[in-house]
Amino acid sequence: MKVAFVHATPADETVLARRMRRTAGLLAARGHEITMFCTRWWDGEEKAFEREGVTYRGISDSRRWFVTRLSGALADDRPDIVHAAGANPKVALAARLSALPLLVEWCGEEPSQRLDRAFSAAEVVCVPSEHVRTKVRERGGDATVVPDGVRLDTIRGIEPSGSAALLWAGSLDEHANLGGLLLALAEFRHREWRTFVIGEGPDRKKYERLAADLRIDDRVDFVGKLPREERIARMKGAHVFVHTADRTPFGIELLYALACGCVGIVEYQPDSAAHELIAGHDRGIGVTSEEEVVGAIESAAEYPHETYDACFERFSHENVIETYLSQYRECGAVVQ
Repeated sequence: MKVAFVHATPADETVLARRMRRTAGLLAARGHEITMFCTRWWDGEEKAFEREGVTYRGISDSRRWFVTRLSGALADDRPDIVHAAGANPKVALAARLSALPLLVEWCGEEPSQRLDRAFSAAEVVCVPSEHVRTKVRERGGDATVVPDGVRLDTIRGIEPSGSAALLWAGSLDEHANLGGLLLALAEFRHREWRTFVIGEGPDRKKYERLAADLRIDDRVDFVGKLPREERIARMKGAHVFVHTADRTPFGIELLYALACGCVGIVEYQPDSAAHELIAGHDRGIGVTSEEEVVGAIESAAEYPHETYDACFERFSHENVIETYLSQYRECGAVVQ
């Protein structure tokens, strides 16, 4: 099958760009012919290059001309299905002009005035969580939930490492909401529990100063951005993963931690889907305020330590790709 992914800036580190790159790579690994239509961000004069089985084709050097040239480029390529990013509705609408089966991917980015039109132009809209699906419904549309997946073989094959009892992972930005966890950790001065904070971001220094002010910096290690394999090893070595971010279309780090056997503590946030992953899970604890985090950590200490949880095998990359293929069929594409 020939799939055209469409994202003006796939090299970005947004949730949607990472999701599109990951899906394109997984489909390529299954033997499908994958082209990512995008603006050219790489050095050199080449109009296309290949990475991990995906051909990145730069049809312009700017977003303005990208939209103008997209429908013609797709018509010339004639893929079986177009898989377009919905963050910029103009891109999805331009893809629609090619008259090819169209799936639009959206991760809950700030909606624009044309987002409704982009949804209605597609045969299928895919989102990462029920939380984002609700946002689509609020705009008069509907969507299919296709969650992110985890690398189960990698999880099973990595040995635990690290000395932390608790973990937090994510982007240390305005949505990290890490202060409540640090305040909770200050209540456990009588314990020697170490905490690893994995991730980078503009607010890292702020949280490091807060840890120092609370006099817990000797028990809280800000370890920066780690490769996935090392994050998995740290998660398998830890006992508890705490999720606090107040804006999360899908809790991928939480999912990895749960699959690695961690007890999951999730602070409910109105603009976060993370709580969906612990719904009905016997090793998940939901809290509704920062004050409840202390009690949740105490409760989590009573659970046995585990390094793998088979409950999350439904989130395997294989299952995720099969769900996408079924949605391509819904769009009218012939999937072989």
